[in-house]
This record gives sequence, C-alpha cells and structure tokens, in this order.
Amino acid sequence: MSPDTLTTDVLILGGGGAALCAALHAKRRAPGLRVTLVVKALVGKSGCTRMVQGGYNAVLNPADSLERHFEDTIRGGAFLNDQDLVWILVTRAPQMVAELENAYGCFFDRNPDGTIHQKPFGGQSFDRTIHRGDLTGIEIMERLRDAVLAQDIQILEDHRNRRPGILEHPRTADLAGDALSQIRAPTLLIVGGADTGVLELNQEAFAKLNCVKQLHIVPEATHLFEEPGALGEVVRVAGDWFALHLQARRR
Repeated sequence: MSPDTLTTDVLILGGGGAALCAALHAKRRAPGLRVTLVVKALVGKSGCTRMVQGGYNAVLNPADSLERHFEDTIRGGAFLNDQDLVWILVTRAPQMVAELENAYGCFFDRNPDGTIHQKPFGGQSFDRTIHRGDLTGIEIMERLRDAVLAQDIQILEDHRNRRPGILEHPRTADLAGDALSQIRAPTLLIVGGADTGVLELNQEAFAKLNCVKQLHIVPEATHLFEEPGALGEVVRVAGDWFALHLQARRR
C-alpha cells in the first residue's frame, strides 16, 4: 500500500457501533476478505454509539410484542419514520442483543433470576430498555473494539478527508477530480432524483469512473431521502450491490 493507494475488498468509513459490526460481519461471512476500517478519531472511541446512556430497546419479555414496539417507534417518530426500516429494527433487535452478549461479550444488567433487566424509557409503553447502568454505549463499544482488534482487520485511525480523492459525501464528488479514474472497486452512487445539484455532481463523477459502476436514482427523493419508502430503497439497493460483489469476490 503506497501513501496514495489502498487495496482492500471492503472499506468501511466510521468507527461507531454500526461500522465495527459491519467489519465483524464481513469477516465472519468471508474470512478471506480484506477488510479496512477508516476512522477519523480512534476505533471504539468515536461515533454516536459510545455516547448512549439510556440503553437499547428490544422485545425480550413474552408479555411484550414486536407490534407494540413497532407502534411505539412509529409514534415516537411522529409517523415520519420509514416503516419498512422500523420493522427491520424492531424484529432484529432481540437477535442483536444476543449477538452482543454471546459473540462479543457485552454484559447487560440482570434481574435476580438472571434474565436481562429492562427499564422504562421515554416513548416506550413497555419496560424494554436494556442497559448497563448508565454506561450502555461504553459497554457495547469496548466489547466491539476488542472483537475487531482480535480479527485480521486493517484499521486506519485519525484519518480525515484532507485531500481530494476521498469521498465522504455526495456533495464532495466535484472535489475528487481526476482521482475518480483511479478507483478500482465496484462503485455504487445513490442520489435522489429531486436533489438536482447533487444529481449533476454524481453524474459527472459517474462519467469519470473506470471501474464497475452503477448510478441509482431514487425517483422524486430529496437530499436526505426523507420521502416515504425512499430510504428503504437506498438500503435495498445498497444491500443487493454488496451481496453481488462480495459474493463474486468470495468465488
């Protein structure tokens, strides 16, 4: 790897809980993949997850239900949530709690009978908030960091977008310039059809790419994909892209 070139199968930008889980999941699914984490601060010390004090909501009590959790979440978001994504969040939360404890060693507060303690929290109609005192985020991030460090995952800490050629955001595509032609990884650009300025930037960037590429336009979506169903489409398209190209790399 030269100072200006990085060869990797999976590049993950970020150092929060989602990024660390993505790296661990990639290695678990395909141990031979070269996985790289690029973090603007220190791994395990950055991102929003570490700042979580309240806890993590999940349906574990038989008296609770996924439908009830779903309704609480939709109401808490003033019915603006992407309901497909909320349902994924709600239905996968219990298995994520099990993964955090059993795979990575998180230990949440317990009831006298040994079951996970769940406390009341704002916006919830049932006591379903899992926690480790008031330091839940720290507990999760410390264990995820340890798991990442135990794997063959390359970590680049204290890396920021200080030069052209590194894309953090669709609006910076015009700053990449000729460096776009050097990208070799399969590249997916997703942009809202109503986000005209950014759409033009992505079209210009797309023309400069010499790799396997796709420009996906979400019809009538604006910059943050806040329209009903728009963010769900982003997730589905991105998921299909990763599944296709990571499967090809494994073969």
